[in-house]
Amino acid sequence: MRVRIVPTVRAESFTVELALEGSTATFALDGNLGRDGVKHLQREISKMVAAQPRRVILEVTDLESIDPVAVRAFVFAKQKLDIDVDVYIVGARQEVLDVFHQEEIIEEVIVVPDYTGIPEA
Repeated sequence: MRVRIVPTVRAESFTVELALEGSTATFALDGNLGRDGVKHLQREISKMVAAQPRRVILEVTDLESIDPVAVRAFVFAKQKLDIDVDVYIVGARQEVLDVFHQEEIIEEVIVVPDYTGIPEA
């Protein structure tokens, strides 16, 4: 008997949790956010836009990678918020920050290593 082993490609895993508390919307993103996760992300972004928060926090400490399409989803969402809304990126690894740089949104956000860089609401 002959057995042929075919390598399988593991589906990229990604989770997003949105917390709306007071005037703050916090996204906790982890895993690998590829194109296949963007629709789920967009549903959560729509909830955030409907709430019209005064600040948005992207907690990305556990995010390993992000597709440029996902970054553009945040760009479009930011355009639907008040101009004075502050957007914080917390705990991003360099690979994730590079994508925000490539999509030219990095100038519109505040990058902090942890929550100590975010003023109280």
